[in-house]
Amino acid sequence: MYQKQSITAIECSKYKSIPQVIIETTGNVNISSMYLPGSKFGGNDRLILDIPNADLKINDSSFIKDGKGIRKKVYDNGIMAIRASNFETTPRNVTRIVIDLAMPRGYDISFDKDSNKIKVDFLNTVKNIKLEERNNAEAVVIQTDEVPVYNVMDLGDRVVVDVLNSKLKFNNNKISVGKNGIKRIRTAQFKPDQNYDKDDKIVRVVLDLEEGQSFKNVFVDHEGMDILVYVNDKPLQGFNYKKETINSSTLKISLEKEGKYNIDYVDNSNLIILKVPKDKIELANAQLNMNDNMIEKIDIDDKDSDYYYINIKLKDGTDYVDKTKYSVTDEIIIKFENKKIKNSKYKGKMVVIDAGHGGKDPGAHSSRLNLQEKELALDTAIRLNKLLEEAGFNTFMTREDDTYIGLYERPSMANELNADAFVSIHYNWHPNKKVSGVQVLYNGDDPTRDNKTFARIVKNEMVKELNAVDRGIVHRPKLVVIRETKMPAILAEMAFISNPTEEAKVATQEYRQKCAKALFDGIKRYFDEVLLK
Repeated sequence: MYQKQSITAIECSKYKSIPQVIIETTGNVNISSMYLPGSKFGGNDRLILDIPNADLKINDSSFIKDGKGIRKKVYDNGIMAIRASNFETTPRNVTRIVIDLAMPRGYDISFDKDSNKIKVDFLNTVKNIKLEERNNAEAVVIQTDEVPVYNVMDLGDRVVVDVLNSKLKFNNNKISVGKNGIKRIRTAQFKPDQNYDKDDKIVRVVLDLEEGQSFKNVFVDHEGMDILVYVNDKPLQGFNYKKETINSSTLKISLEKEGKYNIDYVDNSNLIILKVPKDKIELANAQLNMNDNMIEKIDIDDKDSDYYYINIKLKDGTDYVDKTKYSVTDEIIIKFENKKIKNSKYKGKMVVIDAGHGGKDPGAHSSRLNLQEKELALDTAIRLNKLLEEAGFNTFMTREDDTYIGLYERPSMANELNADAFVSIHYNWHPNKKVSGVQVLYNGDDPTRDNKTFARIVKNEMVKELNAVDRGIVHRPKLVVIRETKMPAILAEMAFISNPTEEAKVATQEYRQKCAKALFDGIKRYFDEVLLK
């Protein structure tokens, strides 16, 4: 148990090229953090640190009074401002520190027991590595939290990617591949050798190549915050499609030299045909399944001897604008916008989707198929997120991968984002295997939120869509995620994975899609009948 401490100072500094925030305390403290990508919704990103059982006692003239707390303008090294307040007096006595950022950043938090200082390093983080199709080719995707800086080295039977100024936040340090010319992928927080300064922070990713492979077969690029490594599979170069927001995207085609192109729209088919000369760019016959809110797919046809015919199938409601400056050009730019989503009545309405459990907390698990609640909840949350985005809602997921998020952090994220609704997704378990059905939990003690109506509407849609046993709505005032939220909030139990019949259903993607659809229909109905009435 941590003793009560005080926060006595907050300072900004820089170590080499890494911005830092140093927080001085009077003793050992517990720290929880959450990162909110406000830039996704037209604001600023911010890192929030909650320190329970701590008071704010800062005597620093650079901080000015700001409501119930204090604030200091920084505008340096990507840090815009720092805010602090005694956020919660009871029951946890939490001091909250908010760091406003000018751009998306990765971060690492540590506590030095000798000096009683919390150190926040704003450096990149490697958070996942996976195989994925990108640009019509199979790629090793190194996912990071900001635009990466990296070095690539040829070591014969190995290819090394060093991500600079970064911290490893990925648990699986060895991934067996055995295809596409790659034997395995190894990761580690690298101890700098003679090529680097001794204090450099580097994540090293090593691709062990299969016999007969060499560096000449490897192509490394980056796309946004991802580093892409292709082996034996050349990507489409000069062809860059990027989703900008939930309802807009851009296609850029960079030609090797200036040439004349042609663009046509086929009436009543939602199809754009782009004609690009073959002697100005090297593409390949391909079908790219974008399947976002703007574009369904892009087909590149290389059968003509002189031109590539690029067929772009638009989603319903999508318009396009040719932003290319000249008819003879070395860069074609086409902007896409889904007006149906842009003009949706749900525009600007925020739903926070909370996938239950995660990381070290697996939740319930089934005995026959060994299904884990945390995985089912996340899969359903991702499906629900897509449905809500397509309808025009703003969405935020408390977790997007297998990470642990504290119970208090989940509602706090929703509160900080001023969300309009909060939905926590779970799968149930009971010692009696005959028990089945759906259930929605709510907090009925807060008269400022109509949680009961929200629960009833969503539960009814779950029963209808899933043809499941109706186990009703249940008042659960002590559940943190629906107690601490300030907006209408529910916890949905989608099925009993202890029941063999429901376990078999939940194991299928089709049923989890139906679960997401049921939640979507319920959320939409609640907005239509209550919040937007």
